[in-house]
Amino acid sequence: INKSILKKLFSSNIDSSLILNIPKQLRHQEFYFIGIESKKDGYLTLIQIYENGETALLFSNKKANNNIRLEYPNRNEYDGLEAYLNESQTKAKDLTIALICKEKKDFSYFDNISVYKEKYAKVYGKVFDMMSGCNVSSEIVEIKR
Repeated sequence: INKSILKKLFSSNIDSSLILNIPKQLRHQEFYFIGIESKKDGYLTLIQIYENGETALLFSNKKANNNIRLEYPNRNEYDGLEAYLNESQTKAKDLTIALICKEKKDFSYFDNISVYKEKYAKVYGKVFDMMSGCNVSSEIVEIKR
């Protein structure tokens, strides 16, 4: 997917059974947390897609019960996720997607995010394949210097 198409596909989507609570605007290197509320049973997955098409799997297939509330990452273990711009960027938009599915899905296409080494794959298009049969919510975060 080229960059212009990718920008058009970035959109917020709210599913009433899956709520994301994310700051809408952040500064470069600011830390933040993602709040998730699910009103359904199933398997919860959280993915971030960056403006350049890189994709990070934050977690996948986490068993979720009706009315679960959780925060990512764990506040007791981490300072949060860091909003990041590379040297050439003055602003960027990141897309966070939450899925709750009745059955486990195969997310092996995606790289798990690591606290030791950030490694991403450009598999944005595969996200759409994974959404089939799932409840999906997404939010855009704008990052500025």
